[in-house]
Amino acid sequence: MRARRSERSEAERARAGEALAGHADSLGPGPIAAFVGIRGEPPTLALLAALHARGVRVLLPLLLDDLDLEWAVFDGDADALVEGLRGVLQPAGVSLGLDGIAEASLVLAPALAVDGSGHRLGQGGGSYDRALTRTSAPVLAVVFDDELVESVPVQPHDRPVGGTLTPAGGVRRRL
Repeated sequence: MRARRSERSEAERARAGEALAGHADSLGPGPIAAFVGIRGEPPTLALLAALHARGVRVLLPLLLDDLDLEWAVFDGDADALVEGLRGVLQPAGVSLGLDGIAEASLVLAPALAVDGSGHRLGQGGGSYDRALTRTSAPVLAVVFDDELVESVPVQPHDRPVGGTLTPAGGVRRRL
C-alpha cells in the first residue's frame, strides 16, 4: 500500500485533496477530529480549510513520544502548523489533552486501507487505536478510492471504523 502511494503523482494527489474538500459539507457541523495527510496519505489541508471556512471546529492530533495522541484546535492557518514527532503537522496552540478527541462529533482517521467490515489498516503505531477508545463519535477512515480492499489483517487491539471518506466516493458508511 505504501509503495502504491509513493507512485502517485503530485498532480494526482492535488486532485484527490481538492476532491476531499468537495465533500466537506457532508461531514456535519462538528466538532471534527481530523489529521493533516503526510507521507503519501490523502492530502487533507484543502478539506481542513473547507471545514474551517464553514465554521466547523477542527481538532488535530499532537503525536506524543509514546505515540499516543493529544489534540489541539486548528485555527485555519495551514502555514501556522508546526512539524511534530515523525513529521506530523500539528497546531502550535494549547493541547486539549488525551481526552480532547471526546469533544468530536466525528473523527476522520488516517489509514493505509479499509475493508468492507470496517477494519482499518493503520501505520502500525497504534496511535489511533488508542485515541479511538476515548470517543464515542463515528469514525471515517480517509483513504484513496483504490484503498478500499477485500480484507486487511486485524489485531485484537484494532478499532473498526464506521465508514470511509474517499476523493471520488465521498462518505460511505458501513451498514
